[in-house]
Amino acid sequence: MLRFIYHTGLFFLGLSFLAACGDCDGGEPPKVDWELQKLYQEANQSLAENDLEKAESDLRQVLHRDSGHLGALSKLAWLLEERASRSPKNRVSMLNEALKLIDHALEIKHDSKKFLEEKVKVAKLAGKLDEALDASRQLLKLEPSDLKYTVGMSQILQKQGKTDAAEKLLLAEIKRDDGSIRLQLGRMKLESGEIDAARKFFNDVPSCPKRGDELKPRACPSLHFYNAQDELGSMAIKSGKFDEAEKIYASLVKMFPEDSTGWEVLAALLEKRKDWKDAQDAYRKSLAVDRSRSSAWLGLGRCLFALAKKDDATFAFRKAENFLAKDPSLALDMADDLLKMGEGDWAKSVLERAKILAADDVNLQKLLDKKIHSLTTEKNSDIEKPLDNKKPDSK
Repeated sequence: MLRFIYHTGLFFLGLSFLAACGDCDGGEPPKVDWELQKLYQEANQSLAENDLEKAESDLRQVLHRDSGHLGALSKLAWLLEERASRSPKNRVSMLNEALKLIDHALEIKHDSKKFLEEKVKVAKLAGKLDEALDASRQLLKLEPSDLKYTVGMSQILQKQGKTDAAEKLLLAEIKRDDGSIRLQLGRMKLESGEIDAARKFFNDVPSCPKRGDELKPRACPSLHFYNAQDELGSMAIKSGKFDEAEKIYASLVKMFPEDSTGWEVLAALLEKRKDWKDAQDAYRKSLAVDRSRSSAWLGLGRCLFALAKKDDATFAFRKAENFLAKDPSLALDMADDLLKMGEGDWAKSVLERAKILAADDVNLQKLLDKKIHSLTTEKNSDIEKPLDNKKPDSK
């Protein structure tokens, strides 16, 4: 018995060797390019550390050694897209190079949904709508049952001015709509000024779409329902129906309590009708989800000041100021809020710091200069006092 087990083990070991060996009749196993693997690993590490310059250099070296390396092609295309968003001057050239990389990847793997989806995205950013439409058609051919590709194609057709074709494409799939079709139709109608038709489509988006044969249950309420309600809320705000908008967002944050944007919009609506206490609570809930929302910090500061809590308001404005480097335009609203609090010097310093941070933005520079100039003519009588003439305290 032991002898049988021993020989059987040798037999299977031999099979394993043959499988690993490949062509063993005189041939050699394929050589591994360890330098290539090292460069690719270093590129991934640089991406993880957000060192885009080093990552780009490494990825280009990988492609120099192996022009068909799909991982490097994908990641360099993404990196160029990211850099294009940060560098308006070189945006076109970077997006064009990213497209060439994606096209090369598709020559190797023509039916890759990943690369086709990326091509749609980058081609749209580059303004090459015909290329985006062609890639979108290929995606729909690969996955005709996936409604996101139908919606994506309709969006491109709409951008091309082919509204009738886009609507026809969507209506053909409306019987199996999960909410995405009606949402897109509503947005199309809204853009064309057909307000009543848009409202009807948004209202018809189901909160919990019927389940098909899919194994994974759908989210309930769905993201499409949230977006439709958000559109209805925005429409209500634009038409001055603030009570209606408040009801919509109050309902949304109950269904989606982790939605920081929804909480902030609700807070702004409450602030508008001077419900300072409920507004500050809503701003705090927004910040509890996402503490990087500078506009929510400003809103909280305004509410705290209106509640005669100047020290707490000052803290909130300081927190908002921390995000000035990320968004120098924040200084414009912040300066107005600080002036109302009687902090003219602070307002001026915020504007001057924003000017330095926005050195490359000519339009923002002009707005900041105008605001700084207005400070010199600002009269003390124009600075608003706290509500009910209460003197702010440090509570």
